[in-house]
Amino acid sequence: MFAPIWIHPPSYAAAVQTFHFARIIVLINQPSMGGVDEFRIRQRSLDESVDMICGIAMAHQGREIPSAMVNFKSIYAAGLCVQEPVKQTAILNLLDQTLDVTKFPPKTLLNDLTSYWRAEA
Repeated sequence: MFAPIWIHPPSYAAAVQTFHFARIIVLINQPSMGGVDEFRIRQRSLDESVDMICGIAMAHQGREIPSAMVNFKSIYAAGLCVQEPVKQTAILNLLDQTLDVTKFPPKTLLNDLTSYWRAEA
């Protein structure tokens, strides 16, 4: 689903993920002037950030706790932007694997994301 993106050293990968995490937060909260063109531009940017976050998470599927701590926050934010069931399933799997490494926060985060998607549908 998501193409793995290898960035070395892992701290650089975490920085790129943090950038895309912040970009998602800004785009979600940015006021909209309306119009189809603006919507497409915003959605394209969100899709790009989701692909980067998940690609990095797949390649760095964090056997290191510092990387995994950045991964879970970024993957969760990416999950808020995904509407396709196939991508949602892939994100749940990535998040589950990351939470196995971090042991924090609890796996109820998976249920929260699933509930969010159900409410949006």
